[in-house]
Amino acid sequence: MKYVICLLALGMILISQPNVFAVETVVQPGPVDGTDVFVTNVFYGGGANDSSLRVGGFGDTYYSLITFNLSQLPSYADSATIYLYCRSHPNGDCGSLATSMYLDRVTSSWDESTKWGNKPSYSNLGTIAAPTSDSWYAIDVTNLYNSWQSGSYGNYGIQLRPTAISNNWNVFNSSDYTDDPSLRPKLVVNASVVPEPISSILFVTGGTLLAGRRFLRRKA
Repeated sequence: MKYVICLLALGMILISQPNVFAVETVVQPGPVDGTDVFVTNVFYGGGANDSSLRVGGFGDTYYSLITFNLSQLPSYADSATIYLYCRSHPNGDCGSLATSMYLDRVTSSWDESTKWGNKPSYSNLGTIAAPTSDSWYAIDVTNLYNSWQSGSYGNYGIQLRPTAISNNWNVFNSSDYTDDPSLRPKLVVNASVVPEPISSILFVTGGTLLAGRRFLRRKA
């Protein structure tokens, strides 16, 4: 009976003090760790792994594929955006001859040796606007990123296909672009992180205040 009285006399107050931080992570791989390629149905032996990612065509057709290694990135993103730098094309300005594109989720494996004849399967996600020459082009992949990280989809990256091929060209820098490495493709991930929320526990018993702290860790 004494033990029951002691328990009833004990009051406990939990005060949580979480600190939420917005963390931005930028992944911009180079020739060694980047994975991107363009494929085409006529020239270049079916595709090429060079300094450019081409989308468009002039009777022929060019698709581009790109993926990023997500293994060291947050498991959940508030936003995830792929940025591609669109540059001028020898046959004309990327802006005036640009084409809108079909954005696809790639659903089977591929690598930088992939050609038109063995290009991967895909699922279309919709149509995205034409880029502007000599500027960054942003592709929102937040939902895709979170699905890749949760395991709902395998991470085979994205594919860009042209909606027009009447001398229409979008030419982006690839991860093999060497003239200015800062203009290579990049993935920008923004995530909310609670690194060390603090819980303060106050015990009240018989008029005596006992204070304790417990440190909790929550993964991003």
